[in-house]
Amino acid sequence: EGSDQRVPVQLEAELDQALATVRTTADMADIAVEKQYAGGSRVLAMPDQLRQALANLLTNAVQAMKGAGRLTLTTRQSADVAVLSIADSGPGIAKQHLSKIFDPFFTTKGQGEGSGLGLT
Repeated sequence: EGSDQRVPVQLEAELDQALATVRTTADMADIAVEKQYAGGSRVLAMPDQLRQALANLLTNAVQAMKGAGRLTLTTRQSADVAVLSIADSGPGIAKQHLSKIFDPFFTTKGQGEGSGLGLT
């Protein structure tokens, strides 16, 4: 698996690996994780980049909840489309920031707290 090669991967397995990575760096003791997996969702992806993107999203969700809450991971598959949803019980994104969330390097975090690459 070259890092620039797209290969078929099992979406739920990649998400679980990303979650395991986040658990090693973030305090998730008071965060309930709920999984609603379709199971067997296969996607064409660059595995390392997919796991990094998922880990960034999960880290953002955990940080938004400030150590306590519910993290819901959902996958579903219909025809040739796989859908992944990551939801948290945090406060959400302020309305004035919504138009910027996919801008590279945009972050609402303090200096040194985030790269701003989570959503891009």
